[in-house]
Amino acid sequence: MRSNFLLPAAGNSWSSDQIRTLRKLAGEGLPAKQIAMAMKRTESAIRNKAGMHGISLKGASNSPPELDVQPA
Repeated sequence: MRSNFLLPAAGNSWSSDQIRTLRKLAGEGLPAKQIAMAMKRTESAIRNKAGMHGISLKGASNSPPELDVQPA
């Protein structure tokens, strides 16, 4: 028979202040990798938490900017 209890979350839990910080940094367009370094979290944790809270990391592209090359 199963008991009705929740297992503790793995790793570190997130405070509401940390989620606000994530929202702010993502809103500034920082890439997930830089947010992860700033918040001392893994990039995966940043992406997962952003997804869970509807925080867009779309403006935070990890790719280099495209060059605008005009034909000669």
